[in-house]
Amino acid sequence: EEDFTGLFAIPDLDTRLWSVAWDGDAVAGSVQTFVWKSENDVLGVRRGWLEHISVRRPWRRRGVARALIADALRRLRAAGMDQVMLGVDSENATGALELYRSLGFEVKDSGATYRKAWEPGGRLV
Repeated sequence: EEDFTGLFAIPDLDTRLWSVAWDGDAVAGSVQTFVWKSENDVLGVRRGWLEHISVRRPWRRRGVARALIADALRRLRAAGMDQVMLGVDSENATGALELYRSLGFEVKDSGATYRKAWEPGGRLV
């Protein structure tokens, strides 16, 4: 419980920027929107971040993600941000890439994630 509470003790964290789409009592989707003030101050930018954009399967392809992102963009603009970034798996098969492009997002850069697996007790190097 202390670890969970600690997650919300981050000075820059403002959960009022987060959005949740409800269908009755069920969560259909959500987006966590962040403004990292300390990072923005160092970089001299007014940037927000969209993270953990998710829509549960029964509500996919029904405009939920588009509505959540549009709401997040409005919140960021109201908070004085003039740009927004998000990260996504470039091989995402859910249609997210097309959605982001249709909302005006452009690829800024791309990277690679490396993975190494080993058998228990096996050689590491």
